[in-house]
Amino acid sequence: MGASTSVSFVIQVDGTGVGTAEVIVRFNAWPEVVSLTGAPTQVVPGQAIVVSAQGTDNDDSATSLAYSWSASCEGTWTDAGSRNARFTPTSVPANATCDNCQLTVRVSDGRGGEGFGRLGVCVGPPVAPNVAPRITSAFQTSRNASAGSVLRFSVRAVDPEGSALTFAWETNTGALGAPTSGGDASEVLWTAPACVDAQVASVVTVRVADAEGLETLQSFPLTWRGLACPTAMVFRTQPTDVLATAPISPDIQVELLDSLGRNVPVSSGVVTLSIGDNPGGGVLSGTASATLVAGVATFTGLSIDASDVGYTLVASSAGLPSVSSVAFTVHPLVIQGSRLDDHLTTGNVLVQRSLDLSATTISALVERQDGGFATYPGTGTAAGTFSISGVPRGAYYLRIGSDYIVTSSRSLDLGTSVQGRPDAVVPANTTYLAVDLQGLATWQAEDYLEVFSASVGLWGQGVQLLHQAGTAPTAGAVRWTQTLRYRGIPGSRLLESARGDSLTFHQLSTKTPGGTEAGETLTYSAATRAFTTTATVANATTTSVAGTMAALPQDQGLLVDWRATTFEGLRTAVHPAAQVDSHALYVSAFPDGTRGTYAAAPDLMTFYPPVGGGDRALSFSYGNPFPGFAQAGQVSTEFTVAFALPLPGGGTAEPMYFRPSVTYADALPAFGSAPLTPRLSPVRTPTLNGQDAFGTLSGVGLTPRLAWSAPSVGDATHYRVRIFEIYVDSEGSTVQGPQAGRLYTSATQLTVPPGVLEAGKRYFALVEARSSGNLDFQNRPFRSAWPEASAMLVTGVFAP
Repeated sequence: MGASTSVSFVIQVDGTGVGTAEVIVRFNAWPEVVSLTGAPTQVVPGQAIVVSAQGTDNDDSATSLAYSWSASCEGTWTDAGSRNARFTPTSVPANATCDNCQLTVRVSDGRGGEGFGRLGVCVGPPVAPNVAPRITSAFQTSRNASAGSVLRFSVRAVDPEGSALTFAWETNTGALGAPTSGGDASEVLWTAPACVDAQVASVVTVRVADAEGLETLQSFPLTWRGLACPTAMVFRTQPTDVLATAPISPDIQVELLDSLGRNVPVSSGVVTLSIGDNPGGGVLSGTASATLVAGVATFTGLSIDASDVGYTLVASSAGLPSVSSVAFTVHPLVIQGSRLDDHLTTGNVLVQRSLDLSATTISALVERQDGGFATYPGTGTAAGTFSISGVPRGAYYLRIGSDYIVTSSRSLDLGTSVQGRPDAVVPANTTYLAVDLQGLATWQAEDYLEVFSASVGLWGQGVQLLHQAGTAPTAGAVRWTQTLRYRGIPGSRLLESARGDSLTFHQLSTKTPGGTEAGETLTYSAATRAFTTTATVANATTTSVAGTMAALPQDQGLLVDWRATTFEGLRTAVHPAAQVDSHALYVSAFPDGTRGTYAAAPDLMTFYPPVGGGDRALSFSYGNPFPGFAQAGQVSTEFTVAFALPLPGGGTAEPMYFRPSVTYADALPAFGSAPLTPRLSPVRTPTLNGQDAFGTLSGVGLTPRLAWSAPSVGDATHYRVRIFEIYVDSEGSTVQGPQAGRLYTSATQLTVPPGVLEAGKRYFALVEARSSGNLDFQNRPFRSAWPEASAMLVTGVFAP
């Protein structure tokens, strides 16, 4: 950095000679004391202290240094001129505190350089350390406390040094009064709080300090016998979905909890409710503040006047954090719904089409306490929607035409799933199909043909019997040539090849199932040949379809453990006089495998074993002309129930036979993964106005009460009740008349609404327990999903 230092010396040269001289100049480094020790450092007069010092000098060796010791107090030295010396004090210095005598060592190098070191020692008697005060007695009037308790705490203490004591009282709960202290004692009054946190242990503490501030603590623990302080609120009963302006039910309850989550049973204090999230801008009506009783505030009769989804309520109370309820819906007083059917078309494309409800009778019927009904008329539109105003909250009977749905929903989807596009045209009666198909599997007597079009929902079984001209195939035939009455095929609609409409014919041939025992003649039908073509079927004309049936690999398999006896064992549950009529097993193909059995579907395999054949394990193979479709199996047992009405002039009319069934269906492979047994049994103990409904009853009235017990096998998601008229015709035969009404409910009882039954007529009812993968019966009663099951019960005849 350019800094420098200079030193000038004057050298005096003596003598007269002339010549040269070498002059050496250097600095003298002073010695330093690098170590100084002494022991002991606390002595009394006459007691020696041994000291030792170590000096160092950069110019000389340590051995050339001189040492000299001195003291600031009176005493004698031994070896005071060496680096190791001994000092004996002879009296106590005037200053009695520690370090009252300073011992000094001087280290010199003989050239004027010297260094110093000092050591402080204590001369005099040892100073005793200060000792904390000692508690001699402590007292409290009780170890237990509860709200309102006043307890006295006292303490006595002594200071070993005799200094004055001070007392400081403190507590983590409750309140302390002004303490009374004097000399060696102090006492204080403590007043208990109204409550204590459940996780806090109450304690009163006193700090006793001497003059130098050294403390002793005395703690007085307390056992709390009172209420824990509430730290939170919860909705013990949450608000539920409700109609606008209708009271929220059940009553809302808010509960106080302590820090351990336990109820705090106080019966004072107020909780207030207000609207939190308010999507509809509603106003809360009713008494929104409630006094706590046993730690619970109950709110009765609260309502909100505007409908919307996502309301919440907020509970608040002084000193506690607010809490929000779960979200709930305020429904409009208007019941709204629609009938929008899902149509599955070519390529499984979904198209929705509404059902015109503008001319349909629509109303809501609410049962009154007197047994009658209050009727609220509604209106339907051509767009498939409907609305009914003013219907109070709760269950009601929704009437759509002759159907009644018992529900409490305020927004209903009455749609169902349908195969085929909605705009397909129904053909005229003079529309025919001329079929010429070669390549049949060699025809057997029990073979049959099916036709299917997913595009329009056409499906026919045994279509060879719909001939207009020509004959059905006979045994040994390999060609089918017939003209069919196209309008006679179920679901027939005109086809348009430009829209991708296709038509598939497939043959089901007679085969023997695996597991058949020797001598048995069990047979089933399996898809073996198929022909598919795009086609246009024009109205009121004859359309020709020709081609060759292709063989289907028999690579589809089904193995079942069919417990037929478990189905037959439900005979008397169907009706006491029922007889087992038939069994059936199907495997069908469905374009959409997510919607259950929503429409008639082409069969891949059918099997009709004899009644009474026992339980069997059988295997089946078949082909599949619809490889992109889902497969589902269905097992069914039909029963017969005979009805024979009395003739007016005496005697009995010819009987009529009704065929109820017990069925189970599911998608493959789940269908065959367990033994085939009923998944639902019929309902039990049916009654009509409290009387046995299996009997013949009269005078039941126009609105009788039909009730039953739930099935003993399975869990029904809902029930369908169909009521049929029954009468004797002019030829003396018992005849099943038109369906008088169809009712759906998830309950195990219903009242027949007015207008279903007519005086002077006779009826019987079919009560069908049903289960479906669609669990939302209240809002979507006609949607379905696999697995599905049903079981029917037939009542006796009854008359109003």
